[in-house]
Amino acid sequence: MPEIIHSTNAKFKGPWLIGREKLLELDKTFEDEWQKLLKIRSEFINAKVNDANPKDEKEEIKLRNEISNSYGNRAERSLLIYLKSARRMKVANFDEAFRETALLNETPIGFSLSMEVRNIKLELEVRDEEGFLSFGGDDPLRLNVSPDTNKDAKGMFAVFRTWVDTCKPPIWQTIWINCRFLLFIFTPWLF
Repeated sequence: MPEIIHSTNAKFKGPWLIGREKLLELDKTFEDEWQKLLKIRSEFINAKVNDANPKDEKEEIKLRNEISNSYGNRAERSLLIYLKSARRMKVANFDEAFRETALLNETPIGFSLSMEVRNIKLELEVRDEEGFLSFGGDDPLRLNVSPDTNKDAKGMFAVFRTWVDTCKPPIWQTIWINCRFLLFIFTPWLF
């Protein structure tokens, strides 16, 4: 049966001014989705172990470790906070970042959040690479979930897309930031 496959990659224009409450909400969403994927991974490992029918507990533990550590069955997550000083800091979550004294004198310019469990991968990134008054781009927020044919990945995309929609800037701000070069062109004419 033919199936329409919707993209699970999206780019959203800024400016992105995401407050503390929304970042803590993102922490909760991220942790919920992480736990769901770990449960799927655990069910997969249990099914493989049961199919292999190990002779004793020692063989079962060895088999579980082999399956858990295999390339296609990894479970990794990370949160990088990009700083204005061309550095970055790896933290477990935004709550930890808010409590980090080393960040008190730093200016964050973005973050990259990622997780990969088995074959499902999420990347959520926003970064002001060129500065607020740059003419180079609109510094989009990027949301990529793969594979786009997996129902769990599609569900995760929907959850994070909903979070992004709650943080979107008003349309007038998006237009203003994308037309800011006109300010520099017409300002000399006013004086």
